[in-house]
Amino acid sequence: MNSKVKYGTNKMNATIHYLGSLCKRGHDYMGTGHSLRYKKFRSCVLCSKQQHTKYIEDNQDTIIQYRQRYYKNNKTKILQKQIPYAYTYYWENKEDINAYQKFYREQHKVRISNKLKEYRKTTINPHTQDLRPLPNRLQKINKRKR
Repeated sequence: MNSKVKYGTNKMNATIHYLGSLCKRGHDYMGTGHSLRYKKFRSCVLCSKQQHTKYIEDNQDTIIQYRQRYYKNNKTKILQKQIPYAYTYYWENKEDINAYQKFYREQHKVRISNKLKEYRKTTINPHTQDLRPLPNRLQKINKRKR
């Protein structure tokens, strides 16, 4: 009973894995007639991955809520880890980043200009803090002049 699921880039790590009997789904590791299993839990690697993928698909809302709650409670700790990495990464790869940004702007020139035009239509007037779109404000001003 061969399964169509492939192991992909999974290589056997002797400290974590062992070759055991075929699992109930018949996941055969590279034609050996055995399934690649975790030493700690004795479960098939592919069965575990499939189970994990199914859990993520079924519980997306719960996972998102957990991640948001975790970020909220540990924001400073997370940022302390991210900021130094982002800063060093930027300075080590500055030329590549700038070249990509330039390339992107050239490739999406029309799209960017359209977005800017749309943004300018709905900008906030700093004097009045008016949130209405610009054309409505101009119509109102023109009515006042009459």
